[in-house]
Amino acid sequence: MIEFIIKFSFFVMITLFVIIRLLYEKLQEKRVNTAWDKKSFFFGKEYNSDNLMEAHVSLAARMIQLDVEDAGKKVIYMHNYFRRKFRYSEFKFQDALTDCYSNPVDEKLVIKWLNIHISDRSKKMQIMYFLAGLAHVDGSINSREMKMLHSINGLLNLSPKEFQSVIGMYQQRQRRKAQPSSYTKKSALKLACEILGISEQASKDEIKKAYRKLVKIHHPDRFENESQDQQDLAVERFIEIQKAYEVTEEY
Repeated sequence: MIEFIIKFSFFVMITLFVIIRLLYEKLQEKRVNTAWDKKSFFFGKEYNSDNLMEAHVSLAARMIQLDVEDAGKKVIYMHNYFRRKFRYSEFKFQDALTDCYSNPVDEKLVIKWLNIHISDRSKKMQIMYFLAGLAHVDGSINSREMKMLHSINGLLNLSPKEFQSVIGMYQQRQRRKAQPSSYTKKSALKLACEILGISEQASKDEIKKAYRKLVKIHHPDRFENESQDQQDLAVERFIEIQKAYEVTEEY
């Protein structure tokens, strides 16, 4: 009897060991496949709304990991943005976001895929608006987020002036909260030049050229398919550009 119990116990232990081993190998295989899929996705997948959304999610996950404050609000921001921009997509971004947290994708691979399929600068800037808006959900953009945004802007082959054009709106909001009092004429001119992406010594022709370029890029009509937040921001930005141009005309 004792011998039978010993043999049976040994059999059970061997069986459990085999099951655990198989489960472990399956898990490892899944991890390898996931990592491989993540690395190869942005080279082998076609350009469509689901894959474009996954690219957005991959970049958003990287941004959220830099500042997890108000992460829940940031997910809501993403949901509202995707619901409008990708209204017909059945892609489950929350599952993809969770996966990106545990299996992060190098943003360089994501942006390489985006550059292959997107050449329109205004569309690239919309990606920057999305990411900057995500970072600003908690009311500010910290230094790590700013560094990441600057890197992504460069990888998208956008200029420093275009970066300032995107970030400028959020910086203005932060300044006005910190300094609600009215600006002096000198500070108003300095801010206007920052918005237009020009120096304070710019000529009238340079000012007009910069103004027309920004109007073309930031016209609210370009954002009609974006989230309501993005549309509101586009209108606000457009007004700020017009005001900035009016300030420079006074000098």
